[in-house]
Amino acid sequence: MPHATRNSDKNGDTPKRYAVNLDWQKDSKIKTCKCNVCGNRVKNYSWQCQHCMKRICSECAEWEGTSSPRHRAIADDHLQQGCWCGFIGKINPAMEAHIPPPPLPDTSQKALQRSKKRKRGSAAKAESTTSASPSEQDLQDISQDSLSKVELARERPVRNRKKKTYYADLELETVSTPPTKKIKIYLQKPPPTDNSMASPSTVIVGAGVIGMFIALELAERAYTSKTTHNITVIDINSGACKLASGHCTGLISTAVPDEQWQPLLGVSLPLWDELLGDQNFRKSSGFSPKNFTMAMDERNAGDPPVSWLRKDAGFSCSANEQVMGQIDPSKLADWLQAHCTHFGVKFLFNTHPTAVEQDKAGGIIGLRVTSTLTAKRHSQLLECSRLVLAAGPFTPSLLSALFPQRQLALENNPRLYQWVQIKGDGGAKKTSKATAIMQLPEDARFQGPARVAARKDMIEISRLYSAVPEYTLDYEDAIRERVGSSTALRFIAAETLSLPDIHLADRKHTSQGVAIVSTGNGANPVIGKVPDWLVSGTGKTGQESRGVWLAYGFGAFGTTIAPGVARLLSRLISGEEPEIDLFDFAVTELGVLRDIGLEHEDKKLSKGKARARR
Repeated sequence: MPHATRNSDKNGDTPKRYAVNLDWQKDSKIKTCKCNVCGNRVKNYSWQCQHCMKRICSECAEWEGTSSPRHRAIADDHLQQGCWCGFIGKINPAMEAHIPPPPLPDTSQKALQRSKKRKRGSAAKAESTTSASPSEQDLQDISQDSLSKVELARERPVRNRKKKTYYADLELETVSTPPTKKIKIYLQKPPPTDNSMASPSTVIVGAGVIGMFIALELAERAYTSKTTHNITVIDINSGACKLASGHCTGLISTAVPDEQWQPLLGVSLPLWDELLGDQNFRKSSGFSPKNFTMAMDERNAGDPPVSWLRKDAGFSCSANEQVMGQIDPSKLADWLQAHCTHFGVKFLFNTHPTAVEQDKAGGIIGLRVTSTLTAKRHSQLLECSRLVLAAGPFTPSLLSALFPQRQLALENNPRLYQWVQIKGDGGAKKTSKATAIMQLPEDARFQGPARVAARKDMIEISRLYSAVPEYTLDYEDAIRERVGSSTALRFIAAETLSLPDIHLADRKHTSQGVAIVSTGNGANPVIGKVPDWLVSGTGKTGQESRGVWLAYGFGAFGTTIAPGVARLLSRLISGEEPEIDLFDFAVTELGVLRDIGLEHEDKKLSKGKARARR
């Protein structure tokens, strides 16, 4: 799994390793390259670092390979501990003793070549000496001949005659040859290439649960149809699901608060049934079907269903009929990334998009990105014809930053999501994994339900509370560490949870954080393609398969409806008709929303009349 961090040595000197790059990709097609460890040509396959493009052959990567033990040790350090491109100087100081010396030059062939050269030189010198030394008879003949020529020259009159040159001979030969017909060559421009016929390429901004499911759905569709689809997922954080997607309770709900969300739920639940029918997925995602609700009712309070709840808390517990179960968000992120990588999806973490490259017609041809790990942020171009923005509450501001020529105003209703994690021996045991939705009384320290998720050796209590103050969220908000005051959550945990030997005020066993979630137009999600006239100068790209798509605004139900959103958006990107009508979730500006309000009501009314006729 690609991961990158910064470390310095203990003495505070210049950092030796500034990044741990484990993003290796296996390549068994290209065999014309050489290994950067042993220097030999690749025979079977090679591992290539996606950061520095260094290659390691199979003979070095395998312990049973034919390379030397030193080369195999160096290759193992690259593959297991991280590529050496993360070190300053590109060399691991701890492995300097294992680096073999450079091979000595082969002097046997050079000595043979030098002897042959000396023989050729002596033979040529002897021949030139023999030809340059005339005999006495030759000298006498030359002198007699020159004297006769001088006497003839005195007898002849002097003529003003030009000497015949080599160029004159060429001129005579040219005149004697018949003239050839001249052919004029016109340089023609190559025929224009049709980008629609090339392999599609998609860049997804945002490695949350929504973006990861979209990448997996697109990759599986390409694999099923036996087509090539280049898919790249980028995220400004160091890994997948690092914000709200990784700290949610992981509930898969069968009910949503707004009935307009019901079509999305109807698409997602069958997909969850298909996934949970696989025992390998259940184990890999940490699935648990044990879920219940808690309400303050001292008269009906009985023994709690799990050991980590206090018996004297005064809560009555009942099974939660509106939940299929819960999954571990961090395990789900690992499962998604492993399957995406299996289908050829590439990941670029610690990467921030800065600009969009467009052709003259306004079509997307690439995305400029920079790395957040380096001080000098040199931009890199990722070629793509399709751009999907699934960056949660940061999607509207990101769209405005990528298309500054249009002041886009998309509705965004962000709220804060706070959690406190309790770890240690007093956490949940393996048999006590469960999730509870705690309905608090009116005189509680905060309004609204609290969610408790118990996983192996960890219990997390969370809540969704106040809205974010009205200001534009930018990319720095995605990497800014928010802590907030967790006093209210810690008091609720102390009053309801049974955690022996755990002091909730002790930061050694607890950690806390705050993330941001949001909803879109009219408290609904936003799913669909951005109209061309909003993101291009002409509004006509000429190809429906190119453009920008958005997927954001899922509030606290992103995990529940993520598979359905991925299925619907992948159909839109592929030019197919989605399973449901996405009119309620279309991409619309705030100014346009006010204008089409009546049109929306008329459309809903006409749908109701059509159903009544049936």
